[in-house]
Amino acid sequence: MPLNSEHIKIKQVINAPVEDVYFALSNVAVLTDWLCSVAQTDNRKGGRFYLSWENGYYASGELLNMIPGDRILLSWRGKDEPGISKVKITLKPSEAGTLIIVSHFELGEGNAWKATRKSLKRGWQFGLANLKSVLETGEDLRVSARPMLGFTSLQAINAAEAAREGFPAVPGLLVLGVIEGKYAQKAGLEAGDLLVKFAGQRVATVVDVNNILSQMRAGQQARLGYYRDGRKHSSKAKLSKRPMPEIPQTSDELAQKVSEMYAGLNSDLEQTLQGAEAVVIQTGGIHSSWNISETLAHLITHEREIHSWITRIIEGQEADFVLRSNQPVRVRATISTFPELAILVRELKQNQSETVAMLAELPPDFVDRRRSYWRLALEMLQNPPLHYQEHLGLIQRMIETSNSGSGIVV
Repeated sequence: MPLNSEHIKIKQVINAPVEDVYFALSNVAVLTDWLCSVAQTDNRKGGRFYLSWENGYYASGELLNMIPGDRILLSWRGKDEPGISKVKITLKPSEAGTLIIVSHFELGEGNAWKATRKSLKRGWQFGLANLKSVLETGEDLRVSARPMLGFTSLQAINAAEAAREGFPAVPGLLVLGVIEGKYAQKAGLEAGDLLVKFAGQRVATVVDVNNILSQMRAGQQARLGYYRDGRKHSSKAKLSKRPMPEIPQTSDELAQKVSEMYAGLNSDLEQTLQGAEAVVIQTGGIHSSWNISETLAHLITHEREIHSWITRIIEGQEADFVLRSNQPVRVRATISTFPELAILVRELKQNQSETVAMLAELPPDFVDRRRSYWRLALEMLQNPPLHYQEHLGLIQRMIETSNSGSGIVV
């Protein structure tokens, strides 16, 4: 293997045993924790592998040689790359843990390979830095270093749905809320706008936005294209730095922090609902025009989904934080079981208490699995405040509408 200008060589020392580093290189679930979005591998000599990333890049090849705890040799062919190359990953014990060396070679010459070499080098440098971070602290740099757009929620709608909402008949993302002081608000967007372009590219799903965002960093300028009041607008602002909460080191500390968070959210909820007593009961809708009861039922089913997600991640099913709490059947069933507003609120609090209890009972070996624990703790500290505040805002607007005399559903 000649060492020349077409050879990429990256070294990284990781404070973890060799067997842990090798496991992170060969296990499909752990590969997605630090390297890619999807991983499929047949871990044997001659076996195939496939990796893909949020930004649309993918690579596949053959495992040419594998010596557990020592090295991996594979062929590599990435999307739009001019040809097949090879990757050798070597592990060596060191005083600080493990020295990992990635050599990407047999890269071609000329302009056709120039951009590929640059992209591969950048990818391996970031990947190994993230592997170090994930194994040593649990922190996923793909999350913590990623800019924040500042939307509380985006709802994908098709062309027909957009037309029914009063927009031109184009698919896009309905803005349900923005966070004060963050990129989206600074760019001028408001709840009720239809987002159709981000950073010069059309977007119709949250995946489209994430694919673009995965290649960007805080501080970059990015333009948004959106519709409001039937007119198309365009504006730009600097991407915001993502605020990161301090991750508690123990499950008891995490449970206490989440309990305090819920107490604050429930105080806001009770204060908001004080104005719901005079609300006029009408026929309600689901999702696009939720009433107050449906909103509370949604929060309950969302909390139950959190319980299932915690269970899956403890068991090693490293599923994304995608919770199916919008299903009308579930929402209506919850309302039929808890038909009064006060009972819905009580049931919501009981489900929150169960969430806190599950966090307090996290197994010690799971907490030691920092990559999984860090992700769970981050979601629990970031997601509920944004989600609850979004729906509290909707409830407040319902009450204000009712008090103005137009009536609203409970």
